[in-house]
Amino acid sequence: PKPVRAGGPPIHLGAWSKFVPKRVAEYCDGWMPVDAGIDLASGIEAVKAEAAQRGRSADSFDFSVLTAYELARTGGLEARIQELLKLGFNRILFMAPVAQPDKQWPVLERYAALIRKFL
Repeated sequence: PKPVRAGGPPIHLGAWSKFVPKRVAEYCDGWMPVDAGIDLASGIEAVKAEAAQRGRSADSFDFSVLTAYELARTGGLEARIQELLKLGFNRILFMAPVAQPDKQWPVLERYAALIRKFL
């Protein structure tokens, strides 16, 4: 079937390397790294700079990030979410453990309680 959105579905690159900003600016609608010790602020700025060189508005990009309680630094996940929002991410995605539902459910409930703080 034809995509509902003109031009097709949005394309997001979920990676990080020195080549990512150029690739995102060339053919993507967004960037979705994992919050795992990379310099996310520099990554966003690099994507925006590459976009500007191609005449694309930085506002046209969706900056999403994948994180989890296990990846949160000092201050916990709530503080990290605040930091990620300040960096310019407009969507925060949470990793759930690969496990049986009885092990996943408490993690999902914990995320749900956290999300309610930002609504």
